[in-house]
Amino acid sequence: TLVGVGWMVMCLAQDASLGYTAHRLALRCRSALMAAILNQEVGWFDKDEASTSSLCTRLSQDAVLVRGVVADSLGALLSVAGTLTTALVIAFT
Repeated sequence: TLVGVGWMVMCLAQDASLGYTAHRLALRCRSALMAAILNQEVGWFDKDEASTSSLCTRLSQDAVLVRGVVADSLGALLSVAGTLTTALVIAFT
């Protein structure tokens, strides 16, 4: 039962820390993308791919993708690695 409680605490800590990290990384990506957009010449905004709707969509979707990769994919990978390591330690001690 001690292993189960420890695992639960570690999962909660992992979810909280990865969620915070993903939020900060998404914020940095949005800021960098916005800075890159604002550094463009005026004529760049006349192009179809630089319309207001496409830029807003890009700002929101890219940040969501980055957040998903960090929080979900990395979280699952760390969880599997931790579970495998714990299982091997328990099995061979």
